[in-house]
Amino acid sequence: MFLISDMKTEDSGRYRIGVVNKWSIDMTLTVREDSCCEASQTVMVNTGETANFRCQYSQDYKTDDKVIFKKEKISIVMIYSTWRKTERFSISDDRDKNLFSVRITDVSSEDAGVYLCGVQRYRDSYTYFIITAVHLNIMSQVGVVKVSGYSGGQIIFKCHHPQYKNNPKYLCKESDGCSERKSPSVQDQWMKNGDVSLYDDTTAGVLMVYFRDLNAGDAGTYRCGVKVSQYTESFTEIQMDIKQALTHWWVNQSVYVGDEVNISCQIPEEHQVSKLFCKEDENHICQNINTSKVKLNDLSPKSVFTVTISNVTVRDAGVYWCGAETTERDLTLISLTTKVQLNLISE
Repeated sequence: MFLISDMKTEDSGRYRIGVVNKWSIDMTLTVREDSCCEASQTVMVNTGETANFRCQYSQDYKTDDKVIFKKEKISIVMIYSTWRKTERFSISDDRDKNLFSVRITDVSSEDAGVYLCGVQRYRDSYTYFIITAVHLNIMSQVGVVKVSGYSGGQIIFKCHHPQYKNNPKYLCKESDGCSERKSPSVQDQWMKNGDVSLYDDTTAGVLMVYFRDLNAGDAGTYRCGVKVSQYTESFTEIQMDIKQALTHWWVNQSVYVGDEVNISCQIPEEHQVSKLFCKEDENHICQNINTSKVKLNDLSPKSVFTVTISNVTVRDAGVYWCGAETTERDLTLISLTTKVQLNLISE
């Protein structure tokens, strides 16, 4: 058996098949145009769910047996036909519409790959005609996390994929069917992609996603995922809600060079885990501050804390953010809610 894939009209012609010095047969192959059939299609389904796809065929194949093959590394294997049944697979042939539907129940990562819809014609020396290739992608959901952001604020997702450090990673929104995937074009570097910035940390196996200037349109369900193999992916589902910010969560403060400044930070009451204070760099990414001159002091109530910056210099001027960090399963969330503009007063 041999397979000719991705047929083109120039593949038409005369072929000889045989065993050297023993026997051979000649075959004339004609490739014709037919608008009935898609060359290929892509189907995405989560593990445990049911995969459904339809294969349209020409009027010439109405009465022929329908078959499903699956591509392996160096071969193709018959998975199902109308005369060879397979558990979890079923075919429904609608001859009035010239299409048959394929159903695969309780899919797993082993079901991922390329399937070939075809027909078997006994009158053509048991020839199989492949009419459609179906690329079945299996998505494995590793967790569901609910998060809250605040309008005008910022939020950072850290999606942990330690076992897939160098694999391609992405963020997509389910409301558009995850058709638009945002990925960093360069690893280990912040890259802007539309309304978000992304950082693929290959050392830790973490994808960081940075949302700025949050608004109601950012609310929704996201997938923070990694491409495990060509046809399998793993993702964490993130359900993000955007709440209305309070007006006093914006601070404008001035200080003389050399003086000390105390900044009062307001954060949501539900963020009681790890408080943080960061400074925007030239790319508007809020970076952690690693210096002994900046100290965080918790106060009562728990939704308020103060930050002290001693011996202020020209380099300390700029935009800071107060926020909190929480970790749940495979996701770390950083919510930045209080914006601080620190200005220097000239003598």
